[in-house]
Amino acid sequence: MSKKLQSPWSRSLQTAIWRREWGRLYALVEAELPAEAAGRLAHPPAFTDLEEARFDLETVLLSWALPDFVAYLEALNTWLGKSVFLEPHTPHPWLSRWPGDLKPPPAEPPALWGELRLRLRQPNPEGFAAAALLQLMATARGVVRYHERLLQ
Repeated sequence: MSKKLQSPWSRSLQTAIWRREWGRLYALVEAELPAEAAGRLAHPPAFTDLEEARFDLETVLLSWALPDFVAYLEALNTWLGKSVFLEPHTPHPWLSRWPGDLKPPPAEPPALWGELRLRLRQPNPEGFAAAALLQLMATARGVVRYHERLLQ
């Protein structure tokens, strides 16, 4: 039985390419996230009681009567759960999982992005919840952009 030998140089090159590709994906994700949302996420609300914080966030999400909101979030949650997102600087990269292997995300409801951007301006916890959801949606949009670049 012959064994395929890999030189340390070959492994290094593969790792460098792998890290570059994950870096490209994350750059696309960051480009999708509105600066206002990134600012809200950088300064999360200070919660002293975690149970109260969870209740507040759940109340906010349940109060939003947005078209296709719940179905999309469930589909997005399932997609994120099945995807493996790895940081470009993972010490031991799992080279068999490339960003191009990620399945396409669920289709985004047409008006949801704009609605959440409007809610960013609301006080906490509503503004923070909108920023967090926009971050998840930006991840999905970044994957779509990455796949589009692969096809070019």
